[in-house]
Amino acid sequence: MRIPSRSACAFRALALFLALAVGLSSTACITTMTGVAPATTPITADDTYTELGSTYGTAYGVQLLLIPIFPESLSKKSKERAVQRGGGNALTEVSQDYTLLFFYLINVYIAKTKGTAINLERGGRHS
Repeated sequence: MRIPSRSACAFRALALFLALAVGLSSTACITTMTGVAPATTPITADDTYTELGSTYGTAYGVQLLLIPIFPESLSKKSKERAVQRGGGNALTEVSQDYTLLFFYLINVYIAKTKGTAINLERGGRHS
């Protein structure tokens, strides 16, 4: 009986590890939720606003072995990024997609906010 060399054993161990890693990471469950709102802040009859154009913002988070590694609120962070990217101070015609990718040991969270950026003035005053 021939005893395999040390490099052959190392190669087999590496191949097994890579096969397990690919197998575990390629199996996932995907969940998506969507929310819609007329605006990110209440707009009254006394308020005026100027539309600046379409915008979006995205925030990502990771959970590794049940330990979250992401901002406090992905929804809030993606909304703030959309407002900042649009150059305004609020959004109208808002939709938000929240996607969860569940792997065995790692979960990925993605929040994406889309809307129309506006410059809102409260009762004639800039907010």
